Amino acid sequence: MSVSHEYNELASFLEYKSVFEIHYDDMIDIVVEVQRLTDEDMVDFLYSGLENNGFDNKYEIIKGFFLDDKVSYTLLERFDLTWLVDDTELNGFTFPVDAVSDRERIKKQILTSELNKIRTIEVTKSERVPSKLFTDDDRRKYALEKYRPINSNGHFCQMCKEQKREKYIEVNAIEYEPKYAWRQMHLCFCLKCSKDFESLRNNKQNQTYSKFIAAMLNATVNNNVPNAVAIGNKQIYFTATHLAEVQEILKRQRDLEQEELQKGR
Repeated sequence: MSVSHEYNELASFLEYKSVFEIHYDDMIDIVVEVQRLTDEDMVDFLYSGLENNGFDNKYEIIKGFFLDDKVSYTLLERFDLTWLVDDTELNGFTFPVDAVSDRERIKKQILTSELNKIRTIEVTKSERVPSKLFTDDDRRKYALEKYRPINSNGHFCQMCKEQKREKYIEVNAIEYEPKYAWRQMHLCFCLKCSKDFESLRNNKQNQTYSKFIAAMLNATVNNNVPNAVAIGNKQIYFTATHLAEVQEILKRQRDLEQEELQKGR
């Protein structure tokens, strides 16, 4: 495909002042003739012109070619343009439900799991780190897989319910100051919602955090739809199994705290 010749003719026909003003929708006849865009085509769209700024609507055009299966994802990677379409391939998936098939099995698993206390160590700053058992990578993978639909390359944010690729996902601890390292006690968020959640979780002035913990404990697990739990003015959505796991962990931790109080008397 010769961008300079065919597109100049098109621009003249459409009475544009310049070939660089055309839009993807103007190019229907040319698109039909194109098999796949090449590296040379990409350079033309991105960098041609007197000031090497390319076409005015270059990103719209390249995304259009991608949606019409004329540009490979690999080609976009070579030009660092995957951000144009990163959410495109994630359309059509629904938020996972993951129904609870055996609540007693979940309860038994939590009750028999080895307790892994988090200890505070001094490095350049005070950090809370797990002493053993699960690494940060283990906990991240667990949360990511919980919210990755089958056959999808993305993961759902538990707040906005939008799907993002892994590099745009953060995994946050449910608890403000966790005492034990449970891989189930983490949430999957997009970058924006991760910040929103931390702001709400860390706010102790209006009891947002304690109300959130109580809401999770008291929630009725629904096997048919995502389970919404309020935190401040936001909602966190859980799969049925994940919420059941969190509930059993919170119950066990509550029982352990009561046992410790009784021993201290």
